[in-house]
Amino acid sequence: MVALVEDEDATVRRSIEVVHPRHPFDEECLLPGRLVPGRPWSFSERDRRAADRRRQRPIRREPFLDERLDPVDRPVVELDALHAFLRDPVATFLRQSLEVTLPRAVEQVDAILPVEPNGLEKHQIGQNLLDARMQGASVDRWRFVERAKGTLPPGVLEDRLFDDVSGEVEDLVAAAVERGVRSGDPELTEVDVVLGDGTRIVGTVPLSLEGTGPGPGRVRFTRPKEVDRLAAWLDLMVLVASVPDTPWRSVVVTRPKSGAKAITVIELRPVAGADPGGTARAALARVVDLYRAGLREPLPLFPSYSSVVLQGKGADGEWRNHDGRGDGTAPAVRLVFGDVEPDEIDDLSPQPHDPDGPGNRVERYARHLWGEVERTAVPVP
Repeated sequence: MVALVEDEDATVRRSIEVVHPRHPFDEECLLPGRLVPGRPWSFSERDRRAADRRRQRPIRREPFLDERLDPVDRPVVELDALHAFLRDPVATFLRQSLEVTLPRAVEQVDAILPVEPNGLEKHQIGQNLLDARMQGASVDRWRFVERAKGTLPPGVLEDRLFDDVSGEVEDLVAAAVERGVRSGDPELTEVDVVLGDGTRIVGTVPLSLEGTGPGPGRVRFTRPKEVDRLAAWLDLMVLVASVPDTPWRSVVVTRPKSGAKAITVIELRPVAGADPGGTARAALARVVDLYRAGLREPLPLFPSYSSVVLQGKGADGEWRNHDGRGDGTAPAVRLVFGDVEPDEIDDLSPQPHDPDGPGNRVERYARHLWGEVERTAVPVP
């Protein structure tokens, strides 16, 4: 049979291969004869209800705003506000422009007393250990304190959890030390950058790198995320704009990518040029323009999805993955754009005030931001 399939025998292939949609609530999975002869592929009542709701959605969703809000004159912009915007542009609009705070998910109280931490709790334990190690504390001391606080499970479960977490933490610490991230508290450096239009960016950048160049060093017990790259880039641009003659760099160390073994390290340096300070100020001016535009309307600019769209890769998993997570599932995004699929968000037509260039709105804003990141910063292997 395998030989026949490899020989591209179409008859055999059709008899054993079923091409079905990605989502189980797609109508094709629930209608008889669509995927397999004489019966539906799925009998799930939950998926049938989801398909019914999908049918009932309006073909054209009304826009969240009839028109953009009036511009707000902000001659001084805080660096923390720019970081928050790049981390979640849509939520920034709701919070700062509409003063809307979205409710947080309420944790369900389990009648059975849990003894083993869930994924989120395990992540927090890992981050706590990592922070302690980067402060110079020993593993034994951290374990004694956490046990006293009651954050570790009892008995053999503690040993199992500790074995899982401590190995990854030590790998992160070793990678951070190799890139020059020093232990202890970072040195807080005040920045005050004046852009070409007179706008000031003020804030504080924590410096923790030594060796081949100073700068911020972030060490996270998380998988690599594009928002980490953006945060590292923004701090780098602010530092270069402030003191252009210093060989600044910016480092992020995180856990391996899913399915990989090697620790992920992102190190950025400014591109070489005759006027590094001017290049950095131009990049910051673009971020401030995006920030101001994002206070007038919710921009179709997303932390991970936009970056992958610009790379020309399949970005559906960044919008909503098999675990039901992704940029498209964020509460702010769902409130503004609805519970839409990637092809629907990609269908947003460009507006007159959008950045110039080819493509839909998502592509234009992705290129406007991430194109500037690629133009002004060089990754160091």
